[in-house]
Amino acid sequence: DTLWVQALGINGIRSKRYPVIGQIEIPSITIRNNDGVLVVEEEYAQYQWYLNNVPINGAKSKNYMVTANGTYQVQVNQNGCQVLSDPILFTD
Repeated sequence: DTLWVQALGINGIRSKRYPVIGQIEIPSITIRNNDGVLVVEEEYAQYQWYLNNVPINGAKSKNYMVTANGTYQVQVNQNGCQVLSDPILFTD
């Protein structure tokens, strides 16, 4: 598929459509469980951890110490692209 852009002037006139040239790289997220500490192996600009689909307050680093059983995910932000990881189930 091709991504197209089109400008809309203040007078309501639309410009010609132009294809976006270049690549948009979607991050791939790898999470490792290191004895109860979940670690994102790659570096990203921002992190937000989730427990059972609910954002964890203050959990905004590449590492998260698990505090409860459940399903964890991390959302990362890199160059304006937000990606949610696959879920990882944690039980002790």
